[in-house]
Amino acid sequence: MRIFLALVVSPTIALAQASFPTEWPSGSQPLLPDTLRQRLVGKTFIAKSVTGPDVRTAYQETYAYINVGNTSDSGTWKTEASTYATSGRSCDPLAPKSEPSVKPSM
Repeated sequence: MRIFLALVVSPTIALAQASFPTEWPSGSQPLLPDTLRQRLVGKTFIAKSVTGPDVRTAYQETYAYINVGNTSDSGTWKTEASTYATSGRSCDPLAPKSEPSVKPSM
């Protein structure tokens, strides 16, 4: 009976879950670089991970600090259009995909 109930209820639960939006809401506009900068400077963000360590990123005027488990890095950052770009000391965003982009801290 339990197996039957699980087989009947599982698809119903799966269908009842909310779907994520795939488009921006109507009337949405990209952030201007200065607006984005104002929203990031002085703030710290923590991205929770289900399978790994949390990622903590803190933005100061010209430097960003990142901590992922036992690894940390810092570097300059700037806004470009409605995005931001960072340049870390030990993280190389231009490293080939076959090589790790984060070097272990000593």
